[in-house]
Amino acid sequence: MDDRGWLPQLISLVAIPDDDPHGRPFGLRFSNDVERARWTAPAREWADALERGESRREDDLSEVRLDLHNMCAYYSGAVRSGADPGSARLDAEQLPHFALEAVDGLPDDVLAMLGRMVRSSLGLRRVDDLHLARTWAEDVRATAWRLLVAAGKDP
Repeated sequence: MDDRGWLPQLISLVAIPDDDPHGRPFGLRFSNDVERARWTAPAREWADALERGESRREDDLSEVRLDLHNMCAYYSGAVRSGADPGSARLDAEQLPHFALEAVDGLPDDVLAMLGRMVRSSLGLRRVDDLHLARTWAEDVRATAWRLLVAAGKDP
C-alpha cells in the first residue's frame, strides 16, 4: 500500500468518518463512553459559559482537540474521495498537513487515550497504551511528512 492509502488506514484506527456504516458518531474512535465524556466536557462547558455571556479561558487542550478534530474531518473527506474520486479531493490532498499538525507534540495523557483507541481497534489486550500511541503517532508523522515532501508542500 502506498502512503496515500496508508495514512487514512492509520488514522482509521482512531477516527470514525461521517458516513460510518455502523452509525457511530463522526470524530475520534473513543474506547468507551466515559472517555468520550471526559474529552468533550471541557469544550461543552466553555461553549455553555460563552452562551451565558461569561468570559472564560479555553482549557489547555483546546488546540489539541481542534487539531485532532481537523484530522478527523479531513480523514472523513479523504474516505469520501476514495469512494468517489471527484468528491472531497481537497480533503485527501490536505490530510497529510492536518495529520502532521494533529500528532505533533501531543501530551502523554492524550497519547495514552489515542493508544487505547488503537489497541481497541486492533483487538489487542496486553499492549502498553502509551508505547502503542507513540508508535502510531510516529508512523502518522513519518507518512504525512513523506506525502508533504512528495507534494512539494512545506510541513
